[in-house]
Amino acid sequence: MATAAESRVQIVDRYRQACAHSDTTIAALGLEHEGVVPGWPEERRHVTLHHVLVHMLAETSRHAGHADILRETVDDRAGLHAGRTGLPTDDAGYWLALRRRIEHAARSAAGPGPAVSVRQMTDDEYAVATATRQAASVEELARHMPEAQARERFDRTTAALLPQRQHTPGHQLVTALDDTATAVGYAWLGPDPRQSAGTVWLYDIHVFETARGRGYGRALLAAVEGLARDGGAETLALNVNSTNRRAVDLYRAAGYRSESSFLSKRLRGQ
Repeated sequence: MATAAESRVQIVDRYRQACAHSDTTIAALGLEHEGVVPGWPEERRHVTLHHVLVHMLAETSRHAGHADILRETVDDRAGLHAGRTGLPTDDAGYWLALRRRIEHAARSAAGPGPAVSVRQMTDDEYAVATATRQAASVEELARHMPEAQARERFDRTTAALLPQRQHTPGHQLVTALDDTATAVGYAWLGPDPRQSAGTVWLYDIHVFETARGRGYGRALLAAVEGLARDGGAETLALNVNSTNRRAVDLYRAAGYRSESSFLSKRLRGQ
């Protein structure tokens, strides 16, 4: 805990020493390593290292050049006042260096990941994938309409997009297999609904519950990117719910960037 007797330089040095220790810990773990973060809300305490790193990167970016992390923590206790930071002149450079160290540790910790191959879905696999997607879609749509209407909309949309099921021209519905030929997930690629030139749309990607936490999500995403690239696509696009933090973290770590967002506010039933 900082005290008024400690100089700002001592406080900064202590923080830097803590970061150096974190680098060592991060480098020794895989990105899918799961653990508990003390002090985080109960519903978010059990997370992967991947999630924690993304959170750290967001924080260092938000505070870069301002050192709010230190000010918010120690200004009152160190006897400093607003407008008198007492920080080293290389403050902005330090935060940039910290971000780069975290990114490097994340890439190093990721490793090559598990081996995944993909092939076209069988009829049974298509049925399972459709049922899984239907359950998730109906749950989401039912927040805004009756469940029966949500189910009917899903069925109508699926029939329009995939009239020949997994054999529909222009679409690739694939099952992901590990190195023992065991299915670990599936994905669905198809034409971009926005009709953007050179773009393929990732309609669905799913890792089975029994295979999660071992890097298969990252491996499957890389595999479908390869499919899109081999088909001549220049860009792979997708839609993800911002509340699905695990998926958002996966996509951002893989280099995806947000192009648009939608906001909503419920006006009735509050």
